[in-house]
Amino acid sequence: MSTIETAIPVVQGLLGFIMVGAGSAKIIGIDFAKKDFERYGYPEWFRFVTGGIEVIGGLGLLIGLVFAPILAVLGGISELRR
Repeated sequence: MSTIETAIPVVQGLLGFIMVGAGSAKIIGIDFAKKDFERYGYPEWFRFVTGGIEVIGGLGLLIGLVFAPILAVLGGISELRR
């Protein structure tokens, strides 16, 4: 197995966990996430929408590692919208 064949799943898994964590922080309403949205003047509902998209995208990346690679592609696309 080449280095790139090893690196891609590792990076995909790390990105998936980071996205799930960041999205969960937004949904739960941890202080730093709330303050960021307040500072930029975004409405409260937008924090939930953004967090939900991040969690779903991260789960897609993680599930795509094992079961359905198309979910990894869709999860990665959700990160591009930022």
